[in-house]
Amino acid sequence: MVLSYTNEVNQSFKERMVWWYAKLNNVKLKIWQDPWLFFMLCWMMFDAYLTEISQCDRDRGKLNFFYNNDNDFKRLLLSGGKLGVTALKNLSPVQDMRPNSNAVVHLNDENDVEQVFNFIYQIRCNLFHGAKNVKSSRDYDLVNYSAKFLKSAIDRWMIGN
Repeated sequence: MVLSYTNEVNQSFKERMVWWYAKLNNVKLKIWQDPWLFFMLCWMMFDAYLTEISQCDRDRGKLNFFYNNDNDFKRLLLSGGKLGVTALKNLSPVQDMRPNSNAVVHLNDENDVEQVFNFIYQIRCNLFHGAKNVKSSRDYDLVNYSAKFLKSAIDRWMIGN
C-alpha cells in the first residue's frame, strides 16, 4: 500500500493523500493531459505534505522546513541520483510576476533541491496568481515540465522507493 513505509505522517493524512493520488492518476479524468491542472494538483499534494510535516502556515516557512530538515520526500527524491530537471534548467530564469517586482529566480544547479523547488515555487506563484499565459509556449513548457517533475517525485514518495 502507498505510504505504508512511513511513520512521518499519520494514518488520516495518508488516507487523504491516497484519495488525491487516485485523482491524479485517474484514467477517466486524464488530469495529466492538461498541464495547468496537472501542475495544480501535484503542487496541492506537495503543499499538503509540507504543511503536515512542518505545521507551518506560510509557504516560505514550509519550504524552509523542507530544505533544512530530514524528511521522507526529500530523502526519496535524492536517492534516485539526478533530479532530472534539465528541461527546466534550460528555461531558467523565471521572473517574479508580481507588480513592481524585478526579481528573477534562477535554476543553475539541477541537482540542488532548494534551487529546483524555489524555481518551481516561482512558477507556482506566477500560475496561481494569474501571471501565466496559456497561449505562451514558454509558460506551457515551464508548467508542463514542472508538473512532470512533481508527479515523478510524488510517485516516489507515495510508493517509498
